[in-house]
Amino acid sequence: MEGFFILLLWVFQPLVAQEQATPVEKGKKDSAPEPDGSDLVMDALYAADQSFSKAQKKIRDDYRKEYQKIIKLAETVEIYLLDFEMIRQLPKGELEPSNSLVEGSQLDAEEHEILEEEVSEKPPGFMRIGPYGTFSKILKRKVLEAKAVKQGEEAVSDLLGRPDKDTSAWCHYPIHGIRMATKKGEILFQTSVCYACGNYFFRYPEYRGEADWIDFSSEKLEAFLKKEMPIPQAELDRFEAKYGSKEKEQK
Repeated sequence: MEGFFILLLWVFQPLVAQEQATPVEKGKKDSAPEPDGSDLVMDALYAADQSFSKAQKKIRDDYRKEYQKIIKLAETVEIYLLDFEMIRQLPKGELEPSNSLVEGSQLDAEEHEILEEEVSEKPPGFMRIGPYGTFSKILKRKVLEAKAVKQGEEAVSDLLGRPDKDTSAWCHYPIHGIRMATKKGEILFQTSVCYACGNYFFRYPEYRGEADWIDFSSEKLEAFLKKEMPIPQAELDRFEAKYGSKEKEQK
């Protein structure tokens, strides 16, 4: 008989322990915090923001591809060797835009105002770095011949046709600049390129034509610019001495 009771105790002991644990476990579940209204709002806002960003990215990628048709209308192309050290204000008497009044979608509102106020036969000595609103001194310039203009159009079209992966660094040290225009002086496209940070700027038809940074991922355009306007070793050494380690940290 004693063996029988021992057997029953052995069988029912786990059930008793489970029954004793159940209220505790149940209490833990009952005490778990439920998401409040603010959490739900933040989740909804995040989802909406992600949806907007995804849609905006597609619109911008598609717009740049459409802009390839405009690039083909370029008749003159200038390539610049730029000073990677930018300034915030133009020196007195210096001009940044071209030497004729233009109406180009790749100019922001401030540039249009400058063009309306000042017209000069003097070639521009600086290039405006769109997103920063700063200026880079043009160290050297080259006006391309007809054959090279066609090659430049193809290289820029290759750049604009590439999606923006949003992987460039949060910096920009311009070294090459390019400006494409009609013979009448209408600027169709202009940008500066930073190979160290891997980006260039482009303007979209939005409020005031604000420029934005985009990944620079065109080996074709990079090779073209470096062929037409080689970067002096002295400039590479000067950049490395001043910004080399800082640029690596930002990457």
